[in-house]
Amino acid sequence: PGVANRLGARFARTVATAGPDVPLHPSTVVGIPLRREVADLDRDAARPVARAAFGLAEGPVLLVTGGSQGARRLNSAVVEAASALAAAGVQVLHVAGPTQAADVRAELGEGPPTHHVLDYVDGMQNAYAAADLVLCRSGAMTCAELAAVGLPAVLVPLPIGNGEQALNAGPLVA
Repeated sequence: PGVANRLGARFARTVATAGPDVPLHPSTVVGIPLRREVADLDRDAARPVARAAFGLAEGPVLLVTGGSQGARRLNSAVVEAASALAAAGVQVLHVAGPTQAADVRAELGEGPPTHHVLDYVDGMQNAYAAADLVLCRSGAMTCAELAAVGLPAVLVPLPIGNGEQALNAGPLVA
């Protein structure tokens, strides 16, 4: 927890935490509330419709997301790997972020037709259903959603802050 949560917990009658390893005591573990569309997602059943909605074909799909605003380093790494991913038969559903999508499209140029760049996705359950693997940051909500839907992930914690994204990833890695 950050300074504000540690300070606020001293004055609260009840402290609710996302998990048992959050060092605020005494506290009650309540988990992270998930949208019903994510919590109840049957990826296998939803996959054909989700892939069609994104213009994806059969075959492996890599979902790339840095959260609602994107992640410049993830975007750059995936753009650099675009040709190799296409050569390996991997389609990319790349949620680059509203301020970065135009740059990603420009960097890809006439890049692989299997690389689909989106500014934002409203309804991540559809992206999760379409994907076989996700490359993403390890925000608390993202980790909770990935665990709920059972989607394999390559988690890249944000390298700034107080290390909370590395801690978020810990239970999934374990």
